[in-house]
Amino acid sequence: MRIGLVIGMLNNDLGNIVIRRVSEEISSRNAQLVVIECCDIDFNTPADLRENLVLKVIGSELIDGIIIATSTIPGQDARNLLETVVKGTGKPVVSIGERLEGIPSFVFDYQAGFSSIIEHFLSHNINNFAFVSGPLSNLDNLARHDAFIEAAQKHGIEVPQHLMLEGTSGYMSGYNCAWTLVPLIKNGSVRAVICSDDEIAISVIKCLRDNGISIPEDVSVSGFDDSTLAGYNRVLTTVDKGVGHLVEKSVTVLFQHIFGRREDYDVHTCIPGLVIGKSCGCDAREKPDDLVLPPWTRFYGLKGRISRTDEKGSAALLAGYLDENNVNQCYIVYNADPDEYTGQDGLKCRLFFGYSRGKTVSYTRAFPIDEILPRHILSEVKEHLAIKPLV
Repeated sequence: MRIGLVIGMLNNDLGNIVIRRVSEEISSRNAQLVVIECCDIDFNTPADLRENLVLKVIGSELIDGIIIATSTIPGQDARNLLETVVKGTGKPVVSIGERLEGIPSFVFDYQAGFSSIIEHFLSHNINNFAFVSGPLSNLDNLARHDAFIEAAQKHGIEVPQHLMLEGTSGYMSGYNCAWTLVPLIKNGSVRAVICSDDEIAISVIKCLRDNGISIPEDVSVSGFDDSTLAGYNRVLTTVDKGVGHLVEKSVTVLFQHIFGRREDYDVHTCIPGLVIGKSCGCDAREKPDDLVLPPWTRFYGLKGRISRTDEKGSAALLAGYLDENNVNQCYIVYNADPDEYTGQDGLKCRLFFGYSRGKTVSYTRAFPIDEILPRHILSEVKEHLAIKPLV
């Protein structure tokens, strides 16, 4: 059995948490997970969408059920399109993170999470906050932003607009926003910085430290998500939004639907949990300034390697790269020229490169795009799969 996990982007913190948890649940049920990245859908023209590999794979007969990690998909158009496509397949489907109409949805309660942070800071007699988020063009960032405002208002707190800071994407986003807070922290106008995720919180702490501000003596800082970064930096106070519980419940419901045991199930949430670190002031014997580790630079060297060589040379470079990084299997496919299979049904693709356990794999014939790989090759892949558009 194969379960498709549709995710906005690989290699970001929220996506990594969801993939890890879903992978554990799917493995425990002796099924195979196919992770499908769809970050490019927002930029597709209508003509592109007719040939979009992601949409073809979702509808493939090789996929038995679908999980949409809705919170990781940034744009409304992409969410609407995916919702339409998955409903059209007739396959069992669930949504994780945010609600999709007519689909069993397992939703993060951001307002409850931010309420727990605010209540905790109030217990420290702190009530003058700044808030730092990622770009509000991302629907998940917008949901967090709005949830924080609602949580603050619930506690009778109005955060001035100039202290509601919107950053860009990535690690430096929080760092750059924190620059504007430095004088306000030093004059006592801001006593706590609440961040919409852990990556932003870590970069905020780094900026404040670089400007001579101590955490938590001068200002408290909190994150959100209880991500891998928070695990590395246990000094960070953050929120566990219950990914594990929601994933477990969503996979259970998905498998019930696959095996025909359908029940009415609309929206399920769970109570997020506050994870106390030292950045809020609960235990200042160790300073976050000294212990915070900034995230590693994510490696994009593969694209640089193959862009400097021809097709023949790229195969050797790819194989060497995969071997160096302990990757067991990798396959690159591309759309075949339609003129090559005129009169045949469906779109076709070809194998550009194949690698399996130290050996290159070749296959010269075109095969249906919704089969993912030639069937004899796919049948040999027992591990979980990740499908990622390269352009």
